[in-house]
Amino acid sequence: MTVHDVTNRQAAGFAAELVPFTNKGRTLRGDWLDGDDDVYIVLGRLEGDDLAAFLSSDPDFVVSSYQTPIAWHNGDGWHMPAMKYSPTTSCHQGIIGAAINTGVQS
Repeated sequence: MTVHDVTNRQAAGFAAELVPFTNKGRTLRGDWLDGDDDVYIVLGRLEGDDLAAFLSSDPDFVVSSYQTPIAWHNGDGWHMPAMKYSPTTSCHQGIIGAAINTGVQS
């Protein structure tokens, strides 16, 4: 599947539509987890209850900022942890959060 090069603002629409993307700086990325054995997820700074929620949610699409999952989609809809990280990642969270706001579960 094609991964689209997008701006941060464009990433919001791609995430909402579950279309793979990466921003120009490669710091914000959204992609499908297709179940292949060679696919792995970098969990970055995800920890505690957020890490447990991610691992137990069987995500099919993950949005990561600096290799930390900041939002993920599964059969129940979108999930976005409340934890904040760096100013840039917080900006990414705001952009993606606004796009997927309908039905977000934390």
